[in-house]
Amino acid sequence: MEVYQLNDNVSVGEAPDSEGDLEELAEQGYQAILNVQEPDAACELSARDEALAARSRGVFFLNFPVDNDVSELDVDQFCGKLKLLPPPTYVHGTGDGKAAALAVIALAKQNGWSVQEASNLMTNHNLACCEGDWCHLVAQHIS
Repeated sequence: MEVYQLNDNVSVGEAPDSEGDLEELAEQGYQAILNVQEPDAACELSARDEALAARSRGVFFLNFPVDNDVSELDVDQFCGKLKLLPPPTYVHGTGDGKAAALAVIALAKQNGWSVQEASNLMTNHNLACCEGDWCHLVAQHIS
C-alpha cells in the first residue's frame, strides 16, 4: 500500500484493502484514519469493517463521505475534522485524488500556503490530485 507523507501529521494514500493494511498503518504509528469514500464506492473493506478493524488496533476512525462535487461546506467540514483528529492521520478515498486534494487544501489553509506552495507539494509527491479537476479544486479553495 502506497502512503504519501505530506507532513509529520498528515499522510494520504489508497484505501486499505485488508485488515493487514490497517495493521501496517497501526504499526507505522498512525493514530487516526479519515475515510472520504462515498458510501457506494467499490472497495475491499466497507467503512464499517474498516472502522471495526481500525478501532481494534487502537486507531481512531472517522468516515466522512464526500462526493465528487466537492462544495465549500465539504472543504470546511473536512478541514475541521482533520484538525480535530489525533496525528498522525492517514487520509484516503478511492485513489482518484479527492482525498489528497482535500488534505492539501487543509494543510494549505492551516499553514497559510500559496497555491504555488500547495502545487509544489502535490508535484513533489506525484499525487493524483496534480492534474485536472482536483488541481483546480485545490487552487480554487486556497486562493
